[in-house]
Amino acid sequence: LSQAYTNMPPSDNTADIQINLHGATKKKDPLTVFRRDVRILLLEGVHPEAQRKLELDGFTVDYHKGSMDTEQLKECIGQYHVVGIRSKTKLSREVLEVATNLLIIGCFCIGTDGVDLTYCAERGIPVFNA
Repeated sequence: LSQAYTNMPPSDNTADIQINLHGATKKKDPLTVFRRDVRILLLEGVHPEAQRKLELDGFTVDYHKGSMDTEQLKECIGQYHVVGIRSKTKLSREVLEVATNLLIIGCFCIGTDGVDLTYCAERGIPVFNA
């Protein structure tokens, strides 16, 4: 996600600039989401600086210090476009099936074992490790 908005000045966080999944910015591209409408869920104590920077750039960020179990994730994940996890959170097919707005998943841990990569590939959801 950071590559998708790196070239946008922070002061322009309310502009009608859209973010596509390839990291470029365009106007009036129907396959993109307005930055101001992107909702991000950060779990398991992803560094608070990530939340601060994303919010400064105009994103809506919900930060949770702990992980969520399958039922908790299923109740809330449908409202998010981006999810950032660490090693305790498991994004199974069951969870991902209700993540209807999900565009990208960031794994801030070693590997991507907590994510059903096969299902993400079927849905075209990129998963990155940082």
